[in-house]
Amino acid sequence: MNTKDTFQPDSGELPPFFTRFWTNLTLTNCYRRTGRRLSLHLYLYVLLNWGLIMKLTTLALAATIAAAPFAANAFSVNPTSNVANGGSYDIGNGPYYWDASFNGNDGSGSVSFTFTNNSGSDAHLQIADGTVGQSGAGWFKGGVTASWTNGSATTIAAAKTSVGGGFAISTFLADNASDVLTLTWGDARGFKSDIDFTVAAVPLPAGVLLLGTALVGMGAFASRRKTA
Repeated sequence: MNTKDTFQPDSGELPPFFTRFWTNLTLTNCYRRTGRRLSLHLYLYVLLNWGLIMKLTTLALAATIAAAPFAANAFSVNPTSNVANGGSYDIGNGPYYWDASFNGNDGSGSVSFTFTNNSGSDAHLQIADGTVGQSGAGWFKGGVTASWTNGSATTIAAAKTSVGGGFAISTFLADNASDVLTLTWGDARGFKSDIDFTVAAVPLPAGVLLLGTALVGMGAFASRRKTA
């Protein structure tokens, strides 16, 4: 450390506490001069390399944005819904309801729900009052498709307003069987749009059950005649 031109008292001529005070004051002055020189050097470095610093800052910002999660499917599910994406449900505990709202910055996506028949008998599972709410203020690019894996399916075209039973699809579930309901939609456009449905099990009419029993019996009788 440079202490040139700094008065250095003779430690033998002054009390020890004064010597320590003088030494600390000298060190403080040196640190201040060093700090001013470092600040000047840093300022000159930034000034001479401003273009490079801005490029590096831009690259770092772009990397941060790219690494951030993109909220493509940030739709809002109504809290009254009693099913959730990816869930599995017993049809005997229904009916089941799902309602979601979309804004114009929400991306395309899909949801799926698995329904199982544990009732002890065959059942008809259907959506009788599905709704896709679209208008000039909000719609889905490419429309909305609702489908059962082993049942019927339908597509509601983009910008088509559907209210009060906008779509109805169904599937047949034998006892202990399952089926998956899938909803797929395009990018949301405009101000606001909506998708909702209710799934309910519809018991098969007694006549259908009797007909099925009769057909099984006829099949068994025919097989016995062949073996005879």
